[in-house]
Amino acid sequence: MPAVAAFFRVLSVFLLVVTWLGHARAAGGCGTSGRPWVSLTFADANWPRGFEEQVLGDLRPGLTNRGIDTCPGDSGPRTEPPLATVRVAAAEPTSVAVSVEVRDAVTEKRVSRDIDLTHVPPDGRAFAIAIAVDELVWASWAEIALVKTRRSAQPPPPEVVAGVERELPQRDEPNWVLVLRFAAEHYGGGQTQLGADLGALLPLATRLTLDLDAGFRQGVRVSAPDGRVLSSALGGGAALRFALLHALAGDAGIAAGVRLAATRFRGAAGAPAHDAELSGLTAFARLGAFGSLRLGGAVYLDATAGAGAPLRALEASDNGEVVTGVSGVELFGALGLGVAL
Repeated sequence: MPAVAAFFRVLSVFLLVVTWLGHARAAGGCGTSGRPWVSLTFADANWPRGFEEQVLGDLRPGLTNRGIDTCPGDSGPRTEPPLATVRVAAAEPTSVAVSVEVRDAVTEKRVSRDIDLTHVPPDGRAFAIAIAVDELVWASWAEIALVKTRRSAQPPPPEVVAGVERELPQRDEPNWVLVLRFAAEHYGGGQTQLGADLGALLPLATRLTLDLDAGFRQGVRVSAPDGRVLSSALGGGAALRFALLHALAGDAGIAAGVRLAATRFRGAAGAPAHDAELSGLTAFARLGAFGSLRLGGAVYLDATAGAGAPLRALEASDNGEVVTGVSGVELFGALGLGVAL
């Protein structure tokens, strides 16, 4: 089906965009007058061409969502100094380890962290550095939410206070996300089903999430020698998600689980044949990928895609010949909007 094929193509593109959207955001202008900003500089080293821009692009989304700009060097707004000056330097001349140093103007302290990128693929090192910088900056500011009274005459910007106070409770009492998804499945047995799910994402650990959903499916009509075959299904699924890429702007990783459904086939036969019905339980083990992008505040864009293997299949036949079925290899995908509660 052209529509189903187009859906899976759009979904695949989205999963890539979730991971690398920061690069596109980095192409805009730097800083807005009156907004707080963070400065990012690189010490002299043999950095690959375009590497600094990649790190900057990956770092920007998390801070931008909280009203803080990120600019290279001193290119930020001249109206105020940066909240923090981040300096990235090579820790060892002969290795890929780097040292991240934050000179913090908010808490008036200096923190640093060494990162060993030996086992990180070259195309993922910029993102790894961006995550480390993001975590180090917010760790430096965390005491703002813990200590309300400060001796400093200059209070921290409200964007920093609000951002830290939103972030810290998530670590102690993780929020769960309610998701409404449009879903599609295509089976090697010939059946294609479209529908919607209501799901919930329940954090179990920093990178581990339980994904639960339930919904309805309507099958695409299939021609048979004596008429047509219609199908529908009502079911639900459960999957464990592990975030390989974890940042404030969103997550991306792998998911494994199972989906069960009460599936019904109904034959619409022409004379002299008679209509018939068939129903039963179908079950598929699933393995796939997911991406979750924070659009702003508590709103998320969520996508999943992958393949499944039948644990229990169901097929419809006409005069003893199989016409279609929820059987064989399953290709699935879902795209939805979520709200953190």
